[in-house]
Amino acid sequence: MAAIQRRKDRWQVRIRRRGFLVEVKTFNTRQDAEQWARSVETDMDRGSFLSRSEAEANTLEHLIERYITDVMPTLRSGSDEISRLRATCRTRLAKLSMAALTPKAVAAYRDERLKQVKPATVIRELAYL
Repeated sequence: MAAIQRRKDRWQVRIRRRGFLVEVKTFNTRQDAEQWARSVETDMDRGSFLSRSEAEANTLEHLIERYITDVMPTLRSGSDEISRLRATCRTRLAKLSMAALTPKAVAAYRDERLKQVKPATVIRELAYL
């Protein structure tokens, strides 16, 4: 069952269901909060619900930085690749949350990069994604 509370000037929905993690989201209007709660509960009932909260909380830049600190030191050719990954962190694509990372966004990044560098470079950069 969804619990909807007023939090300052916004509405917070908290859904607790057995077998699922607690889902919490805040909305500007109560109507939006109720609509989201109904859709999430329906998906939970059907068994097709996937939590997006962690994907919405992390950006591609955050994941790349974590990859650089955790994985790259163990690789032999890490120093060359780190500069390529850091360059990717400076793009608009890296500022997107993982939930907003769509094939359309990746295609736009690819087209933009192809204007600046050769296709082989773009292929290497996209291989990390």
